[in-house]
Amino acid sequence: MIGLMVLTAYDALAEHSLFKADSEVKNIEIMTLMLLEFARGEGQDLDIGWDCELVRICDEAGIDLDKAVRKQVSVSTDDLKELRARYEEKKDGYHKAAEIKGWKPEDDIGGRYDDKQWFRWDWKLEVGSVLLSFQKRLTIYVV
Repeated sequence: MIGLMVLTAYDALAEHSLFKADSEVKNIEIMTLMLLEFARGEGQDLDIGWDCELVRICDEAGIDLDKAVRKQVSVSTDDLKELRARYEEKKDGYHKAAEIKGWKPEDDIGGRYDDKQWFRWDWKLEVGSVLLSFQKRLTIYVV
């Protein structure tokens, strides 16, 4: 859920031309580093797999996270290199996911622990499937 919310927020910024290097939103870099700090620290027990996706979409948008690294946030340039290596390893998965016609959120589940792979996502479909799942659980409790 956290990854979906974060990536959806970044996607909304991109839809309004605000997710770019010279954005009017002046703190995208430090916000991202703080989210990465959470993902690699307190959130580590949650098996977060979207941390390298944050770095990937920032790199694709021309947002320089390396320039924003500072001592107040425990994410280093070496951590960013490691995350870049992780998304590079997934390159084939991104291409295969992009070729799927009629893609649905279930198409992105798999891997070692049968987790979300973050190869491709559509926040409208993702949110719709989360809401549907929530409604089904709520119906079970009410009935």
